[in-house]
Amino acid sequence: MKLKTYTKGMLAIAAAGLMMSCSSNDTDVEMDNPLDPKQESYALAFVSAFGQPDPNNDWGFEKKELLTYNADGTPATATRGVFTNRNQYGTYYETPAPLTDEQKDVVRKWFQTHKNPKGVTVVWKNFFCQQVYKGNTNLSGAAEDCKEVYTTIDKNGATHTIIGSDQMNLLFATNNPTEHINDFNAGTYNGGHPTEVQQNDYTTEPDMITLMLDCPTKGGFGFHDSYGSAYTDSYVVIPGDMIDESVSGMYFVGFDYRTKKDEAGIDLQGDGYYSDWIVKVTEGFKKGTKRIIAEDLEIGDFDFNDVVFDAVVYNDEGKVKADIKLLAAGGTMPLYIQGQEVHALFGVPEKTVVNLGGMDKMTKDPVFFTVVVDNTIDGNKTYTLDDISVVVNDIELHTLTGKAPEKICVERRYEWTNEGQSIYSKYPKFREYVSDRSVVWY
Repeated sequence: MKLKTYTKGMLAIAAAGLMMSCSSNDTDVEMDNPLDPKQESYALAFVSAFGQPDPNNDWGFEKKELLTYNADGTPATATRGVFTNRNQYGTYYETPAPLTDEQKDVVRKWFQTHKNPKGVTVVWKNFFCQQVYKGNTNLSGAAEDCKEVYTTIDKNGATHTIIGSDQMNLLFATNNPTEHINDFNAGTYNGGHPTEVQQNDYTTEPDMITLMLDCPTKGGFGFHDSYGSAYTDSYVVIPGDMIDESVSGMYFVGFDYRTKKDEAGIDLQGDGYYSDWIVKVTEGFKKGTKRIIAEDLEIGDFDFNDVVFDAVVYNDEGKVKADIKLLAAGGTMPLYIQGQEVHALFGVPEKTVVNLGGMDKMTKDPVFFTVVVDNTIDGNKTYTLDDISVVVNDIELHTLTGKAPEKICVERRYEWTNEGQSIYSKYPKFREYVSDRSVVWY
């Protein structure tokens, strides 16, 4: 839509209104510096486009008590990148619920009936792993040539029968070097015995699950073969959306057993069905992780994709830290998150748009980093994700309750706009949300 043109006098009047009771939604104290003229113009244009904001609209930047983590990012001692205190999962991490027997069965059957499927790559820093299926325990509904028990002949003519999952004595993530996925051994979890796991509502449920920290998944997954005494990366990652509605949004890793013994002349290449061992993997997030979408103050587009990142703030030994997952950069000017320039983090020139589609379609993996938001926790202040500094062209973005937002905090399910797409064209209810914070707009 065409925006109104404002004179300097009108801007001054509007600026005076903007600065009345101009308290930050996270600190409830007066801002140290007045708004930049560019911010004033942006605010006027926003109100012209969407109307006056709800005076109580905090734009998703809720005030919550900081969780306290140790220096390694965990609430308890970690071993080899594994957080083992399952009775604390739901307090500190967004923990996936146990799979139902029905869900496990539909996943098992899919892997047993889809030969040589094409999978995807997941790029995570932390992840949960849950047991789904141990091979050769249920072939009901499987394809006729799905084996899970293999027969091979050595160079001397002797026949060997191998149950693949029995020889897969551990799972690993290829994390330079390989990182053992704790407790997942011999084709199952902890010998097939579930443990009580704290859920997000602090109840407990039995589950076969572990949490791997600082263990990147981009390199993929694999298993150690005790028969051939080697590491094998014969795996595929399948989104639940490809399998069944009951497991949509989930991700499953299946392994096809392969083994090789040069001295015996054995080279078993598997059967193409990745069902010898199946696990579910879920990206691991600290509690309170949300998505931040921001504007670069250029008037007219209101796409809120000039920088997009997931973040959480927490107490780490008296310091306020933030874990950042940088997702997209739609701005084409210097743009910093807590002093880190986003284009440099993506490894692209400043004018390059990243992960927004469009004609260029520059795609990059997410970038993970941790920053210090405050070196000493201020006991009189309630920290929120708005405390993470976002600076565009030397202007620090601010989002004030009831004022035009320069940053908005949303749930991680939010899908950001594409290049050249306004937020109100993708989400028509955004206008309603501006004037009524209770509206569910995405």
